[in-house]
Amino acid sequence: MNARRGCRLRRRRARRLLRLYGIHSKDIIGASRVAPLWLTGPVPASGEAVVDMKVFRLEEAAALLPVVRPLVAELVESRRDLAIGLLEVEAAVRMQSEPATSGRAATLSERMRKIQMRIIEVLEKIQSNGCVVKDIDLGLVDFPAMRGDRLVNLCWKLDEPAISFWHGMDEGFVARKPLRRTTGR
Repeated sequence: MNARRGCRLRRRRARRLLRLYGIHSKDIIGASRVAPLWLTGPVPASGEAVVDMKVFRLEEAAALLPVVRPLVAELVESRRDLAIGLLEVEAAVRMQSEPATSGRAATLSERMRKIQMRIIEVLEKIQSNGCVVKDIDLGLVDFPAMRGDRLVNLCWKLDEPAISFWHGMDEGFVARKPLRRTTGR
């Protein structure tokens, strides 16, 4: 009984995390934003930092890149595998009427569930460092930071060698501004 309850709790937690990150099993290929809401909610008008959010200095965020980079690379690769696998599952389900392919859909579905669970594990590892994954497909990660008295995000993308951009909490990737220009370096 306890093993069954534990399994149900893990599945329920996985579904909750998938919803939290905007990943839904039916439309996972179309999931465009995966920022956890509890980390990216509105900043209070008083300028106070959100309680559950780690605030980085640029040096701290840069020092964390060697840890985060391989996790984000694995996340992007797993997301691609999942997207391809879901297409394969869909094709296998359509062809399920043929006796030779009847077990293929179930096997592929189980493989996709394992990939989804791995994505959740990697997201949790990244998040445990205080980072916010903004886009799995791009490998886009934000590091909350203070710029003067304003809470902003230091913005890093997987193919970038270092953290070189920032944007406001209410702005996104398209509003990125170079760090050098604003810090006088």
